[in-house]
Amino acid sequence: MISLNHTPQRAEMKAEYVIENDVLTVTIGESTEIFDFTGLSEGIAEEIIVEILPINPIVSAEKTGDVITVTVIRFYDAEEKHLFEAGEVNED
Repeated sequence: MISLNHTPQRAEMKAEYVIENDVLTVTIGESTEIFDFTGLSEGIAEEIIVEILPINPIVSAEKTGDVITVTVIRFYDAEEKHLFEAGEVNED
């Protein structure tokens, strides 16, 4: 079972994450890549390689017992800036 954690990052792209058992499917724009964590050994994954996506949205993956905790980038644009940034700097 995958538990997904999000870490925000400002970018002009969006990522869609779909979980099915131990498989994470990520779509960015027109590109889709499947990350199959089935059989992942206990502990932290040393390397996660991206072959199709324009950027690797996976920050880390760690298996503890039956749970695979995957931290991914939660891209946000200017319209969502208020959700993730505390305030704007006002330069006079």
